[in-house]
Amino acid sequence: MATTAKQVIDSAVEVLHDDAGVRWPRGDLLAYLNDAQREVLLYRPDASTAVVNHTLTTGFLQTLPAQALRLMDVKCNVSGRACKLAKRDSLDDQRPSWRTDTASATVKAWTYDERDPKRFEVWPPATSAAALRLLISVPPADVANEDAPISLD
Repeated sequence: MATTAKQVIDSAVEVLHDDAGVRWPRGDLLAYLNDAQREVLLYRPDASTAVVNHTLTTGFLQTLPAQALRLMDVKCNVSGRACKLAKRDSLDDQRPSWRTDTASATVKAWTYDERDPKRFEVWPPATSAAALRLLISVPPADVANEDAPISLD
């Protein structure tokens, strides 16, 4: 059974010793709960994820969909063909001109730098017909009322 916002807020009210909601109105506590869900993602981006089909732009450098906070994994090409994670150093060493290779609708490898969480690179460079199945971290949905379940597992 999913945890509801009411269960979390009731626990907070007990710890705060404010049953009447004088200092901590329940509406404020609900807002804090929504803030806390977003804060969790700073430490556990895998706490709220989605798998999406993402059409690539032409070239090797790709940007995540607007709703994505960070890339967790590239599952495969949308066609089903596997796509391997590669270290950029390995690509650079083995194929120095990989970024200028002939573009393809099928991606064979991808690389990602955690210091640049909204972008990744693909080889061979993509055509506008290329699409990948991505696992991305997404913001949790705000809980609208106390009877609703919280968004995080």
